[in-house]
Amino acid sequence: IIDGGQKYLKGLNPQWPLMPINGNCRIIGVAVETKLRLL
Repeated sequence: IIDGGQKYLKGLNPQWPLMPINGNCRIIGVAVETKLRLL
């Protein structure tokens, strides 16, 4: 997410806070699927 020039990582869990990121990080993986148990 980019908001006002600041970049953030956003988790799939809505209770997890946004994590600000800067030029000192590397993305080493990407989630491509999630499964939820409804019952």
